[in-house]
Amino acid sequence: RMLRAHVRFVPSCMHMLRAHVCFVHARRHMLPASTLGAHAVEKCTPGAPSPASRGLECTDARHLRRFLRPGRTQLCIARAHALECTDARHVAHLQVFHTPDELWEQARDRDGSHTSWYTKAVSYWDQQEPSYDGVLGGFGFVSDVDVRDSRALVEKVMKPELAEAAAGKRSLVAIDCGAGVGRVTNELLIHLFQEVDLLEPSRPLLECARAHLTQKRQAGVPAGHRAANFYCAGLQDHVFEAGRYDIIWIQWCMLYLTDADVPLMLARACKGLKPGGYIVVKENTCKEGFVVDNDDSSLTRSNTYMLELFEASGLVTLVQSAKQRNFPKDLFDVRMYVLRPK
Repeated sequence: RMLRAHVRFVPSCMHMLRAHVCFVHARRHMLPASTLGAHAVEKCTPGAPSPASRGLECTDARHLRRFLRPGRTQLCIARAHALECTDARHVAHLQVFHTPDELWEQARDRDGSHTSWYTKAVSYWDQQEPSYDGVLGGFGFVSDVDVRDSRALVEKVMKPELAEAAAGKRSLVAIDCGAGVGRVTNELLIHLFQEVDLLEPSRPLLECARAHLTQKRQAGVPAGHRAANFYCAGLQDHVFEAGRYDIIWIQWCMLYLTDADVPLMLARACKGLKPGGYIVVKENTCKEGFVVDNDDSSLTRSNTYMLELFEASGLVTLVQSAKQRNFPKDLFDVRMYVLRPK
């Protein structure tokens, strides 16, 4: 999985690309901020010098080696800025989207749907190892840190509800969207909520989760807490049971939804909440624009892009947001968004 290239960004280059959106094709979940593309996104800000004059130089494949593959690199530099390249051969395989709409139009099937976009993602995950390391793209070691911050957020936001549940005054229900092998359910949700449903479009991953969570009560899980329902469906299609959930947890899953499907999903999620319930979205964010991965049909959006999607839906209010702490510095930022129906 190597991209062997010899690229140097220099100010004397004559080959220029202008664009409005930054994106780099890269590996899903744990795409590193230290890849060439991510550096370009970070360095090329409005009014800033070009990559070369800012010291970005790649004369070998060291920055690309683990995460980019031949024929799949898509690189576009920041709004109204130029990508300078010494060889037109390196420009030939670049693809520029001036707006996200151009991406979605290109990904559209002949019937006008995005069925292929979604089926490609499911096919990708059907082939991955059903383990924490497999669902985290080789970064299984970050699971404990990830769960720690997620738990702190839930305990802060839902402190009164959790206290009532602990006192036996109410029963809490959650759904784990994009559940994979049940990592978030097993390590977090089932410890705090009496019932947890799992939603996952990859049947092999979901069956792994079912086998683990239903065989016997796991150590440390409070008596009476259980994984209740296992739904094999995509987030873009699933209809949440009306009024069932205290929290709808969506982690590393919204990146598979098209922009048009996000508000539709949020509308269904709002109907699935109990009064006072929450939607939590935990997702990778890039510095600017977006990052697209054609292997698994995923789109990592910037924080601004995420906030604009929530606002444009007209359905939810941002109650709180927090940045994941203590992840390796060469990974993209991960942010948690706590939403409530308007």
